[in-house]
Amino acid sequence: MDNRLRPTRSGLFTIELLIAVGVFIFCAAICLGLFAKAETVSSESADLNMAVNKARSVSEGYKACGGDVSATARFYGADESNGSFSLYYDSAWNPVSDPASASFTLTITEKDDEAIVSVGNAEKELVSWPVAVLEVAR
Repeated sequence: MDNRLRPTRSGLFTIELLIAVGVFIFCAAICLGLFAKAETVSSESADLNMAVNKARSVSEGYKACGGDVSATARFYGADESNGSFSLYYDSAWNPVSDPASASFTLTITEKDDEAIVSVGNAEKELVSWPVAVLEVAR
């Protein structure tokens, strides 16, 4: 005469399984977010490395040209005006001639007794440093 339902073990197992799946989904969401952030950081790091390499190269070219911005501009095939010139690069760091299609701009400007080399994009300046005339063998 006892018609009560007895609890089964399968109900407890189902609840335990749902909790495990929920924890797994939560951890997977965190991992996916970290992977997306890692891709962004990696891309920014690669751009910064290329900016440093391009700025270093132009600094060495400036030194090799005896500290003359006009000679350096001619060496790189750029047009110099008022003691400065710019080089333009696309998103893959390939040189482009059209400033409108450039993702990155490298500028060297002569000021007093030094030249300022800077590389940036539309959002921010990535690298900037002075190249002192004292470093240049004239």
